[in-house]
Amino acid sequence: MVCSALGWFGCYGFNRMVHNHTSYPKNSLFKSRQDISYSQEEYFSNGFVYSTGSECASYCPKCALEDVDRVGFSYWRRTKCASINICVKHNVVMRRNCPFCGKLFSYEGHDLDVMWNGCDGRHLSQASAIPNTNEFEYKKAKFINDAFGCEYVVCIEAALLAINAKYISDREITRLGARSPSQFRSDMRHAIEKLSTWRDHNNGAFLGVHSSLVWMYAPLLYDDFSDFIKDIRPSIMAFRDVKSLWAAYRSGGRESAEYIEEDYQTGVGLWSCPYQSDLAPLWRTALEARKNKIYPCCNLEANSGATSRSARHVSRPPPSVPLIRGCDW
Repeated sequence: MVCSALGWFGCYGFNRMVHNHTSYPKNSLFKSRQDISYSQEEYFSNGFVYSTGSECASYCPKCALEDVDRVGFSYWRRTKCASINICVKHNVVMRRNCPFCGKLFSYEGHDLDVMWNGCDGRHLSQASAIPNTNEFEYKKAKFINDAFGCEYVVCIEAALLAINAKYISDREITRLGARSPSQFRSDMRHAIEKLSTWRDHNNGAFLGVHSSLVWMYAPLLYDDFSDFIKDIRPSIMAFRDVKSLWAAYRSGGRESAEYIEEDYQTGVGLWSCPYQSDLAPLWRTALEARKNKIYPCCNLEANSGATSRSARHVSRPPPSVPLIRGCDW
């Protein structure tokens, strides 16, 4: 695996990779304060595809040209599948179709190796760049780009409350492209009420929902991501260091979410169920079944099934910087 080659082992290494090099922050930057994992069960499941050709990609011709001049080849940016239409660095329109044959950058069109292999002998960096004339599209792209560099996980409730309080005039909301003022109010009211109810019941079945509303409305209401963050009231767990969630993954449970937190010194994963839900009265059965077991960490094969005391433990050093020489990334 790429993570292992870089010296990024276990769940921590996996989450470090998807946070820094894919568009996954759109799923995990805003989350319930009761969720103690960065990517929930994605660490050992195959239910999510991380920035691959199954989605339509896009690129900036100016970035591609700079890449060739700087390192000899061009590469996809991680925001290629994050609904960004404008290159923030150059303020030009991102290309989703091949400039030479018109195919989309996807499995159904060009596969993603077109970035370095080119199209019929022509490199994507040779395409002309189209200047952006849409001020809001640039603002939205910059908001998402800056958010991806955030060092904190933000409480989804606190984020939605800030958005709800920031609401501007109906006319301005309509001008900026929101579905409608009444839809905005309905979305906010429904989400805030639901999140409050689910939190009161420790309902882990709904962790990870409603973050799409932040991406939909926050760029409409705020000039940039830093202004948005300033508006979120400091409260318990409103902001958590994103790295503090990288070593844990969701290992089971529905309403009562269960987690494994990896200890890289011993090679053992520690099971916990920190928010037992009153909607799942049988959660104690799960606790009894798991509390006496030792869980190996830093080993995907073991994490996917080997949970007995006989499973081989693999001790690893704490996650470190990549073991690559001569690179600045």
